[in-house]
Amino acid sequence: MLREEKTVEKKKLSIPVIQKYLFYLILFLAPLSIIPFPWDWTERGIGLLVLFLGTIIITLEIVKLVWEGKLTMLKGTLDGGIMLVFLSLIFSTLFSKDLSSSIWGMDGKLGTGIVAFVCILLVSLSARTFIKTAKEIKLALLAFVVGFSITNILSILSFLGINIWGFIPVYKDLAQDGLPLLRSAKSHLFANFILMLINFGFLSDYIIERTGKNTVLTITIISVILSAINIWIFSINQGIGLIILFILLSIAMWVFGIRRLKIRPVVTKNILFALIGILLGILIPTIVLQIPSLREVIIPDSIKVVAQVSLGSDVSWIIAASVFVSSFARGLFGMGMDTYPISYNLYKPLSQNLLQYNDVNFYYGASELFTQFTNNGLLWLIAWGVLGFLIIKIIRRDLGRVKIYKEEVGNSLMLISLDLLILYIYLGSFFAVYGVLILLLLLVFIGLRCILLDILSKNTEEKFVIKLWTANLRPDGENGKMSYNLNIVLTVFVACVGFGLLLLWGSKFVASAYLLKAESYYVEQNLKYADVEPTIEQRETFVNSMAYYYATAAKFDGNNPLINRKTGSMYLELVGLAAEEYSKNGSDAEGSADLVTSVGKWKNYALDYTRKSIDISGSVYSNWEARAGVYLGLVGMGFNDYASDALYSLEKAAELNPLNYSIYYNEAQIYVVNSDKDNALAALTKALGINAQHIPSIMLAAEVNKQKGNMDVYESYLKAAKKILETNSQTGSEVYQTIVEELNKLSVD
Repeated sequence: MLREEKTVEKKKLSIPVIQKYLFYLILFLAPLSIIPFPWDWTERGIGLLVLFLGTIIITLEIVKLVWEGKLTMLKGTLDGGIMLVFLSLIFSTLFSKDLSSSIWGMDGKLGTGIVAFVCILLVSLSARTFIKTAKEIKLALLAFVVGFSITNILSILSFLGINIWGFIPVYKDLAQDGLPLLRSAKSHLFANFILMLINFGFLSDYIIERTGKNTVLTITIISVILSAINIWIFSINQGIGLIILFILLSIAMWVFGIRRLKIRPVVTKNILFALIGILLGILIPTIVLQIPSLREVIIPDSIKVVAQVSLGSDVSWIIAASVFVSSFARGLFGMGMDTYPISYNLYKPLSQNLLQYNDVNFYYGASELFTQFTNNGLLWLIAWGVLGFLIIKIIRRDLGRVKIYKEEVGNSLMLISLDLLILYIYLGSFFAVYGVLILLLLLVFIGLRCILLDILSKNTEEKFVIKLWTANLRPDGENGKMSYNLNIVLTVFVACVGFGLLLLWGSKFVASAYLLKAESYYVEQNLKYADVEPTIEQRETFVNSMAYYYATAAKFDGNNPLINRKTGSMYLELVGLAAEEYSKNGSDAEGSADLVTSVGKWKNYALDYTRKSIDISGSVYSNWEARAGVYLGLVGMGFNDYASDALYSLEKAAELNPLNYSIYYNEAQIYVVNSDKDNALAALTKALGINAQHIPSIMLAAEVNKQKGNMDVYESYLKAAKKILETNSQTGSEVYQTIVEELNKLSVD
């Protein structure tokens, strides 16, 4: 008997079943797959998860096609719009300013490139073949509810100042208390409003059915409470666009949807009460916390509300418009998928507000609409508009259909819920940035809606069929055996390709682990020596360890420009330490010959890694900045032969970021080393033309004029610097004291 049961269970473990549980796992783990890099908190982690599990799902789908001979997939009204968006992204990638960024995401983030989009799209399409029932759709939604509810718990703890990573050594020093787990308050709010709409659908379903769903009800109530708390605390200073949109769509769901269902008036009234309770429970505390005086009373001083910096709509529009008019190709296809930092650095306006973020790269605009229009051009905007039109069309059609499905009240309610979820995510593109998680939810919800509509219409929806000529699997006769053997060969081939992709994602995961270790070690050592000056031996240990972590990461993900430039910078640090030790001990000291050899080796490593980052992404400013930094460091150590290379790298960096005044200041320093005072002053004029209050540029301009004998100009620069420091309350600085002393000398003379 036991053996029979096991046999039955084995039969149940089919390819569609495996795909289904992997699909649930993606939705559950996606909001939790966080890798806390200081430069990227979410995209790489979620991207790796989606790519790894998605590859398995897609591989299994192709295997099914091979053995079944055909693939039958549901068609959806929105498929045309999605395909148009996909085509616009393909063209944008082909004409990209930086192909690597468009394929893998800027700096190899993995969640924001065309590869991730294709994977998510194929997973959502595959789901139409293995998700068959309304119960399975609800389980998929519930998986996300549970996963994101855990995210909400961790985010609340972070807001309260509790280090949620304290129990993980490699994580604990990278935590920044006060931020949600998704790192971006607006993205976190966006996901929470999506979660709240799902939960409202579950609550309404329970009120209608009233049977056997106590577990789901408990999860839903807990999730609603957690979601409401997160909306209260993380909506501070984030605007009200997403909140208003949520309120309007929630009301629309009841007015145009639930009221049209054939249910008893008392049930309708109960759903209305639940809706009013949710809206008031969100709205009142949120409004209260938006008022600074009340917020100060409610939130203790010990809890710090972290202010996050993002671009405003005005700056985002300037950048988008600048890209659009720059050329015909850029206007049509954009700068390239996930290339927003390139556009930002090229076209950012000269604004006082942006000067303090001189060396900061912004990876997205004020909203998804601004970001993608900049990245993907007019073609994407048209495709996105078509998708919006189709969404409105299907909602109008579905609201008419719910009257027909009188016996399917629960499923009709779910259909309305999915429609409004899709609409909310779409309209949210006007107010917030998507990221890989929101994109995943959008495409998944579109797929689930197709499946549910087919269930409601009794399998009468249109289907898309792919036929394979290897359909005959019966090994009767020579033709059958040949077909059977060919299917085996194809299966092995598909499995090998899938396994190869899994190895690729695995290698990028290992690289991420070494990156994480490097960042954690960096923070740990800085805290350790915050009040104590480390010895040269301790510094050597630190830099060698960092170089090892980064170089090992580069072995596993060698085409990642960020890893390469960080590795190059670390080897430069080793050169600096060796040069310091050489100058301290002298050329006659024991081991000096080995030290010279090591300097040459590390210098070449620094140059090789930074050159590789440029070879991969030559249009990204950060790569040229790192390259220039290596040359500047070498020149500063006495390798003056690299002065011309440093100037060339700085000029290339200036082409990509013309309003970065630090570039021109560094150019001036090189000119000073070359005794080219006129060009040094010309470069400093450019720097001060961008930022007239840049003290290092003013002081260097003063010094160059002093060397040229222009004492009046020298004095005027000193007075200008003194006034700026006094205005900014920096009279206690060493620079200020130096200026006062110099001015006193000049007055005596």
